Amino acid sequence: MQPTNKIAVDLDVEGPLVRNDNAFELTVALARLCGLGAAVGRKFFEAISNIDDLWGDFALVADIDRTYSAGHTLKVILPFLRAMVAVAGVGDSWLYGFSRRSLRVVPHTGEVLRFLNGAYKTGLISTSYDFFVRAFCDAVGFPFDRATCTVVGDFERVSVPIGHQKHLLALMKEVASMPLVEFDKEGCVYEDSRQYAERLKEIVWREVYGTQVGHHFLTAVHPVGQAQKRDALERHLRNCDIPRERAVYVGDSQTDVKCVELLADQGLSVMVNGKGRVCDRSQLMYIGRDARAMRLAVSTFAQRGRQGTIAAFTPGQIVNGGLMAAVTPENLPFLKAVSEGYRISFRGVAIGGLS
Repeated sequence: MQPTNKIAVDLDVEGPLVRNDNAFELTVALARLCGLGAAVGRKFFEAISNIDDLWGDFALVADIDRTYSAGHTLKVILPFLRAMVAVAGVGDSWLYGFSRRSLRVVPHTGEVLRFLNGAYKTGLISTSYDFFVRAFCDAVGFPFDRATCTVVGDFERVSVPIGHQKHLLALMKEVASMPLVEFDKEGCVYEDSRQYAERLKEIVWREVYGTQVGHHFLTAVHPVGQAQKRDALERHLRNCDIPRERAVYVGDSQTDVKCVELLADQGLSVMVNGKGRVCDRSQLMYIGRDARAMRLAVSTFAQRGRQGTIAAFTPGQIVNGGLMAAVTPENLPFLKAVSEGYRISFRGVAIGGLS
């Protein structure tokens, strides 16, 4: 099918298209394999994901890593993943295989992506690791070369001495034993959490950074976080010679904030089972479990433009068994509450609660 309109459509993967959080699931699986236990893997990941929001949103490690933005959890955990891979005795092929076996694709995603890819200039912009995005693309038949994601490279070639393996696993246990760092909307850490925030910064940016494996991953890997997603969206529009008013972005969480801000006054942002402040400046929210709702949103935009699409879903409509609604100041608190609750029920408590 030839493009029916010169429109760019970019979609996040985790959330809108799959129910997975691959980095979380990988951490838990490897922790189990190497003897740490699933609980340590889960609590460790939650702690790093939580501090990532603080470091990324409020530039608290800009003096160490000026590129850091929300979503760089995937860089921080890599030295620990490499240590667990070594202890567990698995390799790169296992990472892809695990990702493919554990895929939980949102219903009708394959057919929707095939339609969008045939009708519009369509791409994927994902924070996820390349081996997971490749596994997803292989499963649904979407060209991997149209995906932007976090490139890890040849994981096995980065060596980890046995002493460093033991030290990194011990640090994981320490992090998992800490309470989550609590902070306010301005990024001020509450007094009871300050010692843990300082210790996490010391662990990652002094102890881990000081190891060969830590220095490699923290400097050589460049995750597609908030800022990099926006850059990828701008690059796609530029390469396709499409203005922002003809762009649609589909996301769900904190790492999508800058893409939403880029299209805040033109184009269209759709949050699928969204969570947090990313919903505040989006034009549409979909709460449901059917990818065909995204096709409807994009097709409506292609036919009627931004304002026509907003009007079409004001008030909200039942679409493919879910709720599609234009976001207004009046309905935003309700939509966010329902969306976050549904997100947990659809993706699971552990994954749905992550930012």
